[in-house]
This record gives sequence, C-alpha cells and structure tokens, in this order.
Amino acid sequence: MTDRPDPGTGDLGGDPVCWLHLVCPDCGAFRESPDEPCPRCGSTTVEPGDGSAAEPPSGSAG
Repeated sequence: MTDRPDPGTGDLGGDPVCWLHLVCPDCGAFRESPDEPCPRCGSTTVEPGDGSAAEPPSGSAG
C-alpha cells in the first residue's frame, strides 16, 4: 500500500474569491482595476456588491 496524503487536507490552489470584483461580468477577463474598462471587451459594467455606492431600496419610505 502506498502512503498518500488525504486529498481533503492539501492545498487546493485556485484564485482567491477576493479577486471576484476584478472579473469582467461581460467576458470573464481579469481587470487591473474595477474602475478601468475591460482590456478584452472594453466593458465598463460594474457588478452590484463591488463596494461602489449602494442603490437606495425600491419602494416608498414609510
């Protein structure tokens, strides 16, 4: 029998979730900054929840 490490305990690698705000929502490319247009498709789309100003809730205040 070979001595193998438990696959659930090793480093799985991959990109950290904290970079998600740098992914272009239109084409999936990584941007240098969320404030700049995408270098691949030129999109300036910003995803909700990226830290920009929040939209006011819909409906009337009351």
